[in-house]
Order: sequence, then C-alpha cells, then structure tokens
Amino acid sequence: MIRNKSQRDLTLREIASLKGRLADLRKREIRKELRDLQASSLRKMLRELENQVRVYREAERGRVSHAVLARLLSPMQAAGRPRIGEAMVLLRLARGMTQAELARKLGTRREVIARWEREDYEGYTLESLQRIFEALGCRLALRVRVAG
Repeated sequence: MIRNKSQRDLTLREIASLKGRLADLRKREIRKELRDLQASSLRKMLRELENQVRVYREAERGRVSHAVLARLLSPMQAAGRPRIGEAMVLLRLARGMTQAELARKLGTRREVIARWEREDYEGYTLESLQRIFEALGCRLALRVRVAG
C-alpha cells in the first residue's frame, strides 16, 4: 500500500518499468506460450500497482470508497485479518492530515500514530480504535457473530 508521496512516485516509476518490460517482451523472439505467461504475470503486477496509485490519489482528493474500506476492514475480505492500519492511512490522507496532526488531535505522539498505521500492529484496544476513527471523522461499529 502506498503511504506517502515518495512511495507513490516510486510506484509510478515501477509502473513505467513494467510497461517497458511488457513492450520489450513483445519484441523478444521466444515461444508464444512463454511470452504469454510472462506477459500475464507482468500485467497482473501492473494492475495491482495501478490500483494502489488510484486508491492513493482518491484519498489525496479527500475520497475513500466504501468498497475499499470494506475490503480493508473485513476479515473475510482481508485475508483473515482486518487491515486497520491501511484504513487509517487512507482516512487520514483523505482528511488532509499528517501523522503529527492526527497525533495532536488524539493527544499522543506522531510515533504512536506511525505504529498504529503499521501493517503488523495488533495492539489496538476498542477504546483506541473508537478514538482514532472518531478523530478521522468516522464512527466505529462492532458486530459480533456466533460462529457455526
């Protein structure tokens, strides 16, 4: 996931590189099956990176789609675990806030926000999540389902 302008620029360079590799692949004299397989892999990577840039740019413009948030926050759609940090980054960007500004609003340090936004962070409490999402202009709703 793209988290800042520097990463966005790096991703745009990688997209250009992948497009160049695709163009070069078309010129190579290799078996059609092999070329198609390689091209398919490159196109898949290209689509994923272009989607990341699209989502980041939408957030920069102040928009985060409900579908993107649902995909990030639903354990069923997010490989078994909600990606809360990624949702926080997008919502913060959409609100035009830096980590430092969000930290001030929550009465904490920027380093705490950076930790909360990490992909591998799992130490959220319900209280902290409620405060975070309220500061980002959202309402936290908890749903419990009986397993089975």
